[in-house]
Amino acid sequence: MPTQKINVHGTAVRAGLSLNKILYLPEELKKFAPTLKNKPILKDHISSTDNTIGLITDTAFNNVSTEVKYQGWVKEDGSNLLEKIEDGRIKEVSIGAVCGRIVKEKLDD
Repeated sequence: MPTQKINVHGTAVRAGLSLNKILYLPEELKKFAPTLKNKPILKDHISSTDNTIGLITDTAFNNVSTEVKYQGWVKEDGSNLLEKIEDGRIKEVSIGAVCGRIVKEKLDD
């Protein structure tokens, strides 16, 4: 039986303060958006071969909503992953951002 594959899409990141207290600026996200193209889609934030479940095929920065949108695909890995995506148990992604420089806005940040 061939491995199932589904197309996925959504918002990778939006401008503003993230849950981990990083401020994402629109001008930086605009530069960042193309760098996501052809990056692997991982599960569980661990960059290992077994956690690679798909690929980001296209990205775009939306100037109005100041979000980075993505499209890609995910293949079933034997953990009922596709079912969890399709029935809504998995709703969010993580971009695994790596920054070259973090700027503190205030001394106590």
